[in-house]
Amino acid sequence: MVAAGDPILASDMNDARSKVLYRGNRTSSKTVVGMAGGAETPLLRIDNCVLTAGKAYLISAPGVRADSPTDTDLMGANIRFSTSGVATTSSPDIVAKSEQSDQRTMGPAGWLFPSATATYSFLLTGRRAVGSGTPTVQFFGEPEYHLVVEYCGDAPADTGVDL
Repeated sequence: MVAAGDPILASDMNDARSKVLYRGNRTSSKTVVGMAGGAETPLLRIDNCVLTAGKAYLISAPGVRADSPTDTDLMGANIRFSTSGVATTSSPDIVAKSEQSDQRTMGPAGWLFPSATATYSFLLTGRRAVGSGTPTVQFFGEPEYHLVVEYCGDAPADTGVDL
């Protein structure tokens, strides 16, 4: 942070910009198996992500979309994390049940504000929430998609008011 009247240094500007720290890239679509409302299918994982206490991070899978041969299917995507090894489908989630109907972009994303510096593992999962089809997960109709950890600077204080 720069106080009024102080010169702005390049290092101040570099810290203020967001930047991608970690990225996973899947180059093929994947069929989502599981019964309606059931099991999640692991799609893409990134491990060994060191995140620092007091900083803000955006975890996202931009452009992820599901495509199903059954128009009434409802698909979902989760981003799960672990600080004690590899993230699994039973790990806590950052983004839960980002559900969309067929051929809609899900693009799950969520914020993480670590209270302690730790090494994280992130897992993008897909599931069929409702329906009988066999959906695949793609990136805007292309088979390639990403899971991204983006550094967004210092974590601001929580000034929200619960209502």
